[in-house]
Amino acid sequence: MVFVALAVTSAMAYQFSAVAPTGQTLYFIILSPNVYECGVYPPGNSNWEGYETPTGELVIPDSVQYQGHSYAVSHIGAAAFYGCDGLTSVTIPSTVTRINNSAFYRCRSMEQISVPSTVTVIEDEAFGYCINLTELVIPSSVDSIGYSAFNLVRNLIYSGIAEGSPWDALTVNGYREGSLYYSDATMTTLTGCIGSAESAAVPEGVSAIGDFAFIECASLASVTLPSTLSDLGNSVFGNCTSLTSIAIPSSVSILKNGVFKGCSSLAMVDMGGSITEIGNLAFGDCVGLAKVTIPASVTKIGNFCFRGCTGLTEITSKAQVPPMVGTMAFDNVDRTIPVYIPSGTLSAYQTSWGYFDHFVETSAISDVASFNGSIEASQGGIVVKNAVGECVRVYDITGRLCHQERIDSELWHCRVSGRGCYLVQVGTTPAQKVVVFE
Repeated sequence: MVFVALAVTSAMAYQFSAVAPTGQTLYFIILSPNVYECGVYPPGNSNWEGYETPTGELVIPDSVQYQGHSYAVSHIGAAAFYGCDGLTSVTIPSTVTRINNSAFYRCRSMEQISVPSTVTVIEDEAFGYCINLTELVIPSSVDSIGYSAFNLVRNLIYSGIAEGSPWDALTVNGYREGSLYYSDATMTTLTGCIGSAESAAVPEGVSAIGDFAFIECASLASVTLPSTLSDLGNSVFGNCTSLTSIAIPSSVSILKNGVFKGCSSLAMVDMGGSITEIGNLAFGDCVGLAKVTIPASVTKIGNFCFRGCTGLTEITSKAQVPPMVGTMAFDNVDRTIPVYIPSGTLSAYQTSWGYFDHFVETSAISDVASFNGSIEASQGGIVVKNAVGECVRVYDITGRLCHQERIDSELWHCRVSGRGCYLVQVGTTPAQKVVVFE
């Protein structure tokens, strides 16, 4: 195909432009006056400011015409498509041998790209932050791969000899089932999730979820975690802006750094009863979080843990000994909101959590044992089965009695005022914690 080239003044960063087969205008620099080769580059000084960025499906031409000569497109230049968020797929021609630094960095919407077997070199951060690539297949002809070349790419397929694996990819030659990626077919370590996924049910048997596994899954609204999970990685759900609620299984003991940072829609989180440490920025900028309950097992809350949680209206801490609080852990949280604490701990909390002005002691928020009968959340409320004749009491997480009556049927149902964590006591047995998500 012949491409019409437009000459431009020497003051521009590129030497000429041409129209790609798919209709987008691209910009090129001649590598040498004696060699008829050129590379694709950004039109400005390493950016597209002031120019129309290419969007949609792009086919890069194998050659372009300029001043009567045909130039083979031999490489993708540094930052050639840096930040081109509108690109969804790219086809690279077989004339290309090199992909330079940050060539496709932050092409967030790109779901597919073909790299030909003629390519031998991929430089630093070339595909960094291409978070929606389902898979990236790199031919074995590539024998040099730069630092962080595939940062946060979900799954990299590569059988070559280049050193430095995984080059910050989440998975290399991983196993996929549905929308989830695993390190191998044993499916014990989950490493990534397709960026477009709207829900995820992590299967039983998974013991670890790797760092950044669900990061920037902007459509992800719900996640179910298995009882076998023990290791939840750093920034696992970072910037999952549609995630509304989540329950952490009791098998997890640490919420690592940034685990829910930027989850702006997160309104409900059940931390279970085994968490001992909440990491730095774990809930940073979770502006939708109105209430949070810190389990009695927690001994440490990290730096900036709840920074920017401007929607918080109350906090409950079940710990008899106030957890150690890191630097600016509650920065930008309203210091006048009520903080519910166990009876007899006021002085200790005032000393350790001096940021807050309003502490409320209550005897109803200590950890409770499980009820052996059948109590569950259902239909926007709480259901108790097979407890005829017993008195049932429902408390909210602050210890306020919401409902009390004598059960007169095999299937008893009580609607509650909203989503949240409730304590349900049947007869004289210990109460059970129930989380209502609807």
